[in-house]
This record gives sequence, structure tokens and C-alpha cells, in this order.
Amino acid sequence: MTAPFHLEALASSHDRLAFASGEAQLDHYFQTQVTQDIRRRIANCFVAVEVVTSQVAAY
Repeated sequence: MTAPFHLEALASSHDRLAFASGEAQLDHYFQTQVTQDIRRRIANCFVAVEVVTSQVAAY
């Protein structure tokens, strides 16, 4: 049986704007700030990607 999600490091190929957690502050951070924090080596970000749709389900 295949897992419904796989984990990977956030990449430019991931559609961050389509992600919605339902929490405005978390969504805003993920959509606008997280890549800057990664470049500055303040944080790292991994995403759970749905196998069937290839959409980001969580970070």
C-alpha cells in the first residue's frame, strides 16, 4: 500500500500560493516569508505532498 503523502524539502516547484491551512498567519508566513528564512539560514521547511495530486498538504 502506498502512503498518501511523502515528505520533502520545500522547493520552488511547490505551489505555495495554493496552500491554505485555515490559519491566516501560518498561510501568510508560508506564502511570503519562509523562502527568505531558508536563504538566511534561519529556518528550514519540509512539506507533506499528496501523492495523487502533488499538492502541498502541510508544512
